[in-house]
Amino acid sequence: MSYMSILHWFLDIVAFVVTVASYFKMRSAKAAENAVRQKLLKRLAWEHFAEMARQSGTLTRNVRAADWPSATAIAESLAGSLAQAEGSWRNLLTDTERDKLKTASRETQMLLRAMPLGGSAIEPKAHEEMSERCDFLLQALGAIEGRLKYVEEWEGA
Repeated sequence: MSYMSILHWFLDIVAFVVTVASYFKMRSAKAAENAVRQKLLKRLAWEHFAEMARQSGTLTRNVRAADWPSATAIAESLAGSLAQAEGSWRNLLTDTERDKLKTASRETQMLLRAMPLGGSAIEPKAHEEMSERCDFLLQALGAIEGRLKYVEEWEGA
């Protein structure tokens, strides 16, 4: 073997090692990028559910106080947020949470249908049912928010 063929063979080995190292470095960089994206998505989902839980608390307070114009506005906003959450965060939720989210969406629609129009009076039984629907919304959204807030710690354990 000549000096040039040995040098050529050595350079081929070095190029191969550099290529393999670059491949693994790129793979770990992509894994890190995906981990950061997942963290960001979980954070955004948590913030969305935190806002919906806050809205449901305000809705509960307004329904109990019979502040129908404010309750209607909040319920309409919450209905839109719930629909958005069903599409946006589906993959981050457990099956039970997806069921709770669908139920919360239906409960919100039922609340909107039951809201009195034009300041008309409402029967005490209907008012109590509306308060119970609000309590369910608060509980369901708060539970989902709580799990999403600490999901990273749970996955790390």
